Amino acid sequence: MSKIFNYLLCFLLLLQVSECRRAILQSYEVQENDFRFAVQMRFRAPIQYKVKEEKKDGVTKRWRVDIPNTSTTTIRGRQNLDHLLAISFYVNQTRNGLRLYFYTRGFFPVKFYRSDDGQTLTFSVENLYPIRSELDRSGRKFVVCIDPGHGGQDVGAQGEKYNEKDMVLEISRHLRDQINKRSDMVAFLTRDADYKIKLEDRLKISDRAAADVFLSLHMNSSTPPTRGFEIFYLSKTGASQNLKVELEAKTKNSQINSKEPTSPLLSKILLDLQQVETVNHSSQFAHELEQRLSEIPGSKNRGVKRQEFVVLKTLETPSVLIEMGFITNKRDVNFLSSKNGRDIYTGKLIEGIENFISNKNLHRKPEVKLQAQIERRIVKAELPEPLKEGGLYTVKPGDTFIKIANRYSISYKSLMKANPQISPKKLQVGMNIRVPQAEN
Repeated sequence: MSKIFNYLLCFLLLLQVSECRRAILQSYEVQENDFRFAVQMRFRAPIQYKVKEEKKDGVTKRWRVDIPNTSTTTIRGRQNLDHLLAISFYVNQTRNGLRLYFYTRGFFPVKFYRSDDGQTLTFSVENLYPIRSELDRSGRKFVVCIDPGHGGQDVGAQGEKYNEKDMVLEISRHLRDQINKRSDMVAFLTRDADYKIKLEDRLKISDRAAADVFLSLHMNSSTPPTRGFEIFYLSKTGASQNLKVELEAKTKNSQINSKEPTSPLLSKILLDLQQVETVNHSSQFAHELEQRLSEIPGSKNRGVKRQEFVVLKTLETPSVLIEMGFITNKRDVNFLSSKNGRDIYTGKLIEGIENFISNKNLHRKPEVKLQAQIERRIVKAELPEPLKEGGLYTVKPGDTFIKIANRYSISYKSLMKANPQISPKKLQVGMNIRVPQAEN
């Protein structure tokens, strides 16, 4: 019996020594500017790592990073990044060490490398969305941003032969290629492959290139007989919401960057005038496109309408969203999927863009000054606060069952099991919930 006890004691001591030798994840720092996005993960000791690019149907799904002989105290589970270039990353503790999964947006170059004598692992993504000087080296062309709707897991409307995300991408590519044959205009796409972009990020891509006009292309769906095109621009409600956000942002920046900040009233007046001008231009742009598309033989015009679509909430760029036809209607689909139909349709769109620019004497935008200075925010692996008597924890603002479970190194299921009377959707600040003992 004593031998078994000694063997068990030695085994536990070996486990403890092994754990002491592990490199502990102490914190991670998010760095970003207009040229790249990076996450720096800092460990208490040097590490080794192995990266694997995981693909599905030939498309990168995520990046897996295995870091042996490492552990973490509280940085576990999903870490939201919510960036134009990166969605999130996961930190999972395995028997051998940490396994990380990084989820990026798009197909831009990704790098992993060590620094600080091997104690810092950096995940970095380059921002290769175009800027105006790259698109128009002569400085004489109007820049057109074309936004193919949906993408990735968001397929949009579905018809018998096609789904929306694929069809609008093909038509967008065709429109871009036709525009780029001209000497007075140049076009680019918010996405040129099958991946999802957040709605508000589509405007960021357009603004980065200082686009002169913005078109978001979509397909509609309904009962099979319904057909035709319709065009949208920003509604009054959407413009008011956008104005409020822009005013708050500009007021904050003014307070930070100026000793004598611009008054909120003056800022509101200036922004309001700018927004009114942009909405008026968007209306004129929409009606110009409507007139040209109505000239297509057999076309059905469903009119110009106003909506508070997120992709139209830009302060400076005339913007429209076009429902080109109904993906559930054979006549619309057959026309837009044929080469002749696409040539005619994109030709009329180009005529509409050209006439709008000419009639409104639209001026080319100046180059946007990109921010090279790196902004940082740090997430530390701090120990969770001690629990109250009986293992109780008081819910704080921003808490969820998943966050609390990760903080105390327990599973979501065990936390739910310990609190069967509380629904995750009804978790409220000030509630006391029971946290079971941490799992080994």
